[in-house]
Amino acid sequence: MILTVTLNPAIDKVVELKKLKKNSLNRIKVVSVLPGGKGINVARGIASFGGSVTATGFIGGYNGRYIVNSLPQEGIKPHFFPIEGESRICLIILQDKGVITEIYEEGPEIDNNSAESYLSFFQEICQQYNYISFSGSIPNGLPENYLPRLIEPVQANLFLDITGKPLLDVLLLKSIYFLKLNQKEFCETFTIKNNDLENQMVKIAFYYNLSNLIITLGEEGVLVYHKKKLYRSYCEKKIHPLNPIGAGDALLGTLIYHLSLGQPFLEACKKAVAASISNTTIFEGGRINFPVYNDLLKYTFLEKIA
Repeated sequence: MILTVTLNPAIDKVVELKKLKKNSLNRIKVVSVLPGGKGINVARGIASFGGSVTATGFIGGYNGRYIVNSLPQEGIKPHFFPIEGESRICLIILQDKGVITEIYEEGPEIDNNSAESYLSFFQEICQQYNYISFSGSIPNGLPENYLPRLIEPVQANLFLDITGKPLLDVLLLKSIYFLKLNQKEFCETFTIKNNDLENQMVKIAFYYNLSNLIITLGEEGVLVYHKKKLYRSYCEKKIHPLNPIGAGDALLGTLIYHLSLGQPFLEACKKAVAASISNTTIFEGGRINFPVYNDLLKYTFLEKIA
């Protein structure tokens, strides 16, 4: 059973606009409105394949009710903790020539009573799951040590897509089965330079006793650390991306789903990369474009480099 944790969920609204004009009226075309936040996008990727998945986190207000009521329509089971305040809205503006502008609300501030109650709530439900992912931003109001306290009792296979100090605190606490970051997040979190990425990736995976590590590189594919070996993905077929936001979540959801079926890690990685690329051809974060995905599988490979 699979659980995705999105502590700061959102309504993701994707709109199209030829060019954003400052100090002027801008009329937009809405192309997608869905429950979002990275963990919910991960759940959407799992559900796209028909996997059974539950989503949890803090939820509040009118936006929260929309999120909870919409998820079952996508095959995702909501199990959120209600709070005062309003869950956030994230606006993604797609412009001509691939220009993307992201405008994200911070979201509600979590009071101490809600934070402590969620710890007990989560400890009770997490025991039911074999695979648990934590993705996305940390809401305002939570203490610095909150995420380690939340994750410490988890016995399931842990998948992380978080950054900065919260990630470092967790890595110092316990061994993690899988970590995914994009290149910018990886370099900023571990204060390294892009020109030494591969060597530093191996060193960091070894230092923190990471079983598996993936760094996404945008159009350049992904780097995969698995069983002390390093691989790079490549796809021989080029596609025209519509919206790359959420592609990393599609990757993580696809990986978790196929691992939950008992498939080998590298085979699951190949499928995850193809799914991630397919997601860039549609507007919805995390969702798989299956005609494109099935075609890309024939052109997607993992090559050992170290």
